[in-house]
Amino acid sequence: MLLEASQRHILRYAVLAEQQAERCPDAHRRQELLTIAANSRHNAQHKPQTFWQACQLFWYMNIILQYESNASSLSLGRFDQYMLPFYQTSLTQGDDPAFLKELLESLWVKCNDIVLLRSTSSARYFAGFPDGLHRAAGRIDGKRTQRGKRALFSLPGCLPERAVAAAESRRAH
Repeated sequence: MLLEASQRHILRYAVLAEQQAERCPDAHRRQELLTIAANSRHNAQHKPQTFWQACQLFWYMNIILQYESNASSLSLGRFDQYMLPFYQTSLTQGDDPAFLKELLESLWVKCNDIVLLRSTSSARYFAGFPDGLHRAAGRIDGKRTQRGKRALFSLPGCLPERAVAAAESRRAH
């Protein structure tokens, strides 16, 4: 039941993007909206193939999790690890790294859209506490992780909250 509801939710975004594309006077934005719609239709039934599709599915699933639990404790987990294969595929297919970074930065901005519903007493208690998603990067000693960290932290002061797990090398112990 949850899977079917999630699929319908994602397909509603496809329809909305198509409707907006019909009314959009800007050709570039219209194409973006049509790609969003196509990605949504793909993601509703299949695993993502590209970084753009993976970013969209990631966002949809986080929205769905927020609807389900209204949680202030969701974490992106090791975003750098599970998104890397999609990023690499998109690069191999010829996508511009600057465009992929723009997608990632747009996703970080979207993470600020989450507004948690709180009771009056909870709102007073948590006033000023940053809500929303938490992003993490793993070990910071590898070249690949350094590149991921630059993208992860490219919007200073912007939620989602950031953390780096600075694990010591196991060889040292």
